[in-house]
This record gives sequence, structure tokens and C-alpha cells, in this order.
Amino acid sequence: MSQVPRSILTEHVTSIRARLIGSTLIILAVLGLTVILYSAALSRLNQAVAVLEAGQPAAVLAEVREAQYAMWLIPAVWALLIAATLLVAALINIHSVAWPVERLTDAVSRFAAGHLDERVRIEWADEFGRLGEAFNEMADRLQVAYVELEQRVAERTRNLERRSVQLQVAAEVARDATAARDLDELLNGAVNLIRDRFGFYHAGIFLLDDRGEYAVLRAATGEAGSQMLERGHRLKVGQVGIVGYVTATGLSRIVLDVGEDAVYFDNPLLPETRSEMALPLHAGGKIIGALDVQSREPEAFDEEDVAISQTMADQLAVAIQNIRLLQETQRTVRELQAISGRYTQEAWRAEQSRGYRYRGLGVEPVSEQPPEVRQAWLEGQPVISGAGDTVNALAVPVKLRDQVMGVLDLHFEGEPVSPETVSLVEEVADRL
Repeated sequence: MSQVPRSILTEHVTSIRARLIGSTLIILAVLGLTVILYSAALSRLNQAVAVLEAGQPAAVLAEVREAQYAMWLIPAVWALLIAATLLVAALINIHSVAWPVERLTDAVSRFAAGHLDERVRIEWADEFGRLGEAFNEMADRLQVAYVELEQRVAERTRNLERRSVQLQVAAEVARDATAARDLDELLNGAVNLIRDRFGFYHAGIFLLDDRGEYAVLRAATGEAGSQMLERGHRLKVGQVGIVGYVTATGLSRIVLDVGEDAVYFDNPLLPETRSEMALPLHAGGKIIGALDVQSREPEAFDEEDVAISQTMADQLAVAIQNIRLLQETQRTVRELQAISGRYTQEAWRAEQSRGYRYRGLGVEPVSEQPPEVRQAWLEGQPVISGAGDTVNALAVPVKLRDQVMGVLDLHFEGEPVSPETVSLVEEVADRL
């Protein structure tokens, strides 16, 4: 802004300069020619007077001298008058040039300092007036260009900030996806994060059912999302809305104006939607669902939004697939544990009617279970009972995966069974 373009002003400045130089040269030429002609005439007149003075009386010579003096005086007076007139004219001309130039210079300086609304008031109908008009025209162009540049910079800044937020959200979704173990927790956290950070009107995640016929809403934001989840909102794959299109084709879809798109599904619970973007969720080489976001603003999405958001959707899809695999693995492990527990329990039950007693001399079978053994078996907890005045019994269940497989029954003589003894026997039972 400190260097003012000169292309618009060059023609007018050259015209003013040529006029001043031309006027000065013409005045100087006329004055020079007048002096030359008058000097030549006076020289010849003096020669003629010298010839005539020869032999003339003194009175005549005096009159001649007076005439010659008058002849020199009158031109001198006229010369002084002409010089004074030219001086005044020059001052007026200089003022008429300096004042507009000063005003133009001041306007240019203020404009260069950043006062883009600075303009020159046109009061002259000459070159300076045309020069002022040229400056005003140039200032208008520069102001428009500067405003457009500011708008482009502001738009680029907003886009960069939006891209930065998108990358941050994608990183947060990836972080949450890595730590998540519950599918509903992951999906709800993702849609709320996307809506809050981007300022969207609505965000939802659809997952395909087991047959792949419907995209079922699994997580959504706001009151409208809660209502849709309660009623089991779903869309037919390949037929209803852009979510149906995306889950059928695996391609992202943007609706810049929902009023002009034939595929858009008009949801009465979301009346303020003006634009929508749906992204497929790919995992394991197949489509498992779609991420759907909606905005109150028309044309709220572009291709860069699709590229960055698709990366986020891919990370979300991988997390969903991992949680599903984890849940399926956990379910399989529980089933195997249940099966293993049944077989183990059956094997122990086959020996349940048998008991063995150790009396110091050897091991002998026991046909009848004592009461404390039956109680410990049923309750799954250690049982202490007194078998007499001096004998105390301790029955500790033997467990495998939280299922009672047997009971360790000990009888003590003398002092009651202490908690330390119970803990020790439990530890031994856990090792069996």
C-alpha cells in the first residue's frame, strides 16, 4: 500500500509538465525577441541622431537629448510594468499549480498510510481535475482489491481453522476408538463429539442389520435423535435417503440443498436441515454402516470435508469392527467356559457320592457326607461347626471357575478354628 501505482497518473502528470514548460518557453522567446528587435531599432535610431546632430544649434541638441531620454524611459517603464505583470502571473501560476499538487500529495500520503476511504475533492476543470479523477479512480480500484483480499484471507483462515478442527476431531475419535470396549459408548461419544466440535445440526451413525437390508440408527444427537432411537429408526438400503444410497454403493454423498435433491429423505424430526453429508463405514472389505451429518446452512460441505471426514469414518469403522470382534470373542470364551464347567462338574459329580477320610493310619472311603460338607457345597463358603466339646470342624469348598467341585473337611481338637487357619485352608483348596 506504501507504493502507489503510477500507471493511471502518468499521462496527466506528463500533460501538466508539458504545459508549464511550454508556457515558460513561449514567454521567454517572446521577451527575447522583443529585446532583440527593440535593441536593433534603438541602435539604428542612435546612428541617425548622431548624423543629424552635426552642425545643429545647442537648443536643438537639447531637445534631441530630451527626446532620446523619453524614448529610453518609456520602454523602461513598460519593461518594469511587464516584468511586474509577469512576476504576478508567475506567482499566480505557481500557486495554481502548487495548491492542487499539495492537496493531491496529501491525499496520496493519507491513502498510502492506510486511509482507504481518502478521496480528492474535484474543484478544477483542467489537468489537475483530471489528475484528481484519476487518483479517485485508482483509489476505488485499490480499495475494492484490498477488501476482496481481506475477504479471501479471512475465508482461507476460516477454512484452515475448520480443517484443523476436523483433524483434531479425527484424532480424538481415533483415541477414543482405541480405548473403547463398549460399542454404544463409542458410537454415542463419536456423534456428540462430531456435532459439538463442528457445530452441526445433527449427527447420527447407522449400522447394517444382520441381513444387510436396513441401515439401523444406533447413535444420534439431540432430542430428535433420542426419539428416532426409541422408535427403532431405520432406512432401506439402496432405496431411502442418501444413507440408503451410501450403504448400497459404498460412495460418499453430499446434498448441498436438500430442497433440490431427489434422493434426500425428509425427516419431520429434523425440519431445519438445509444440507447433508453421508459417509460409508468400511471394515474388513465390506460396508457395515454410514456416518450421517446435517447442517442448518446450505452448501455447508465440500470435497475437502468429505476427504477428511472419510478418514475419521474409516477409523470409526475399524473401531466398531474391533469391538464387535472383542465382544464375539468374549461371548465365545464364556460359552467355552460354560461348556468346560459343565463337563468338569459332571466329572466331579460322578465322584460326588464318594468321600475319603484320613485318620493318620491311612485313607478310607466315607459313604455319608457330614452336615458341614453339604452346607459348604451349597453355599460355596467355608463352614465352621462344633462336632463336640473338644472337636471343631472346618469345611472349605474346592472351586474351579467359581463352581464347587468338592469340599475339604477338616476336624480339629482343642481350641476353636482361628481365622488364620481358615485362610490357610482356603489357600490350599485354591491350589487343588
